[in-house]
Amino acid sequence: MLILTDHARMRMQQRGIQQSQIEWLLEFGSERYDRCGKLWLHYDHKAKKLMRKYLSGDILKRVKLDTYGVIAEENGVLLTVGHRTKRFHRY
Repeated sequence: MLILTDHARMRMQQRGIQQSQIEWLLEFGSERYDRCGKLWLHYDHKAKKLMRKYLSGDILKRVKLDTYGVIAEENGVLLTVGHRTKRFHRY
């Protein structure tokens, strides 16, 4: 079970991201770490291909593929969620 901060809950409500979106992101999303050691979850081409294999067409229509989440590595708490408007840079 994932623990959400109050900030993450507030951002989910403000940005129209449902709990099911977060669950799909955790299950199918790709992982990358930033310089601060935070884990970013997002959908890349590999994740989208995997989702097409395991999810039905009706569910795929409801998935917001621009969703991302940030998890603190030390305790596994979801810090924030949002919608990507720019690409992630590789470090």
